[in-house]
Amino acid sequence: MAEPRCTVLLPTHDHGDLIAFPLRALQRQTLTDFEVLVVGDGMTDAGRAAVRAFAAADARIRLFDLPKGPRHGERHRHEVLTTHARGRAVVYLCDDDLLLPHALEALCGALDDHDFVHPLPVYVDATGALGVASGHLRYDVVVRRMLAESDHNFIALSGAAHTMAFYRALPHGWRTTPPGVPTDLYMWQQILAVPGCRRRMVARPLALHFPSPDRRAWPAARRRAELERWEAVAAAPGGELALAERALDHLAEAQWARDERLRELARSRPPRGT
Repeated sequence: MAEPRCTVLLPTHDHGDLIAFPLRALQRQTLTDFEVLVVGDGMTDAGRAAVRAFAAADARIRLFDLPKGPRHGERHRHEVLTTHARGRAVVYLCDDDLLLPHALEALCGALDDHDFVHPLPVYVDATGALGVASGHLRYDVVVRRMLAESDHNFIALSGAAHTMAFYRALPHGWRTTPPGVPTDLYMWQQILAVPGCRRRMVARPLALHFPSPDRRAWPAARRRAELERWEAVAAAPGGELALAERALDHLAEAQWARDERLRELARSRPPRGT
């Protein structure tokens, strides 16, 4: 069997049949040469049934139905990656997020000459507004802050990607995260700590992240309706371009607000010599 260009690792625990949304998003990708490894970490019956239905119709999708592990089952991710992944590139995807149609094509292209990449960090807040998290791997000061602090992370799991060769050279790979540290950040810290790591942000929206902590009290029907709405936006003709324009508008507004705040501070600063 020929090796696929890309392995998509999709961990899942308790989001049930919402996993159908990211799986459908993968089937709409412009790059079709990929495999999907669904890592079940004590998953629900509804989630298990949904993945099995997709896998029965699409040979690229495989389910690893594993018992609940410590924290977020990081050791399961490591075991599946090192034992079963066949792609040169590895792209991550949450079980309640969406990849835009050109995501795999753009991320795998960026990994041709980088070790670790991620898309413009776009998220949808609980009010339905689109936002862009602040941070850029271009700046060493940003990387140093990520390495030093346990609460500074602008890179969501969905859309983060690295080469398999780089992963195999890491000292540990995915491992159980200490209490009080976000699981994804713990992994990114290990990656970014490698001397000479070639890192890059692909400066366009490629994934839509729906932060789970903001939605814990939501009934399943509300989560499903939200994903249906954004799935339609992402899949519509011109949908990716429209989302990119909205993200750019958000960045422009954020920059204007920062500049205005700086002007306010300058106006309120006492004149020199007083």
